[in-house]
Amino acid sequence: MLADDLPEDVAAELERIEVELATFEAKQEVFRPEDVATAGVVITVTADDTLRIERGFVRPEDEARPQPATPDVEGGKPDEPNKRERMTPPPIGPWAT
Repeated sequence: MLADDLPEDVAAELERIEVELATFEAKQEVFRPEDVATAGVVITVTADDTLRIERGFVRPEDEARPQPATPDVEGGKPDEPNKRERMTPPPIGPWAT
């Protein structure tokens, strides 16, 4: 069905949606400095020889990992300071260097 064949109310709604989409796509993405430090960009050349730039990609190995809550070494509550220094195990896995 062509756009000219659509009922007037449907065509108006379609136009409204297209305007909203264009507004949404025109917004500039803003990244926090800490995101910029770990994120990258993918630049490709399209079929019509224009550049396509996609920002904000983070490799899985660069994603922040949540720190698990660990109880106090002396058996106290997790939110109390330790009496002994905790030893951090070395990182393991593909992200370890």
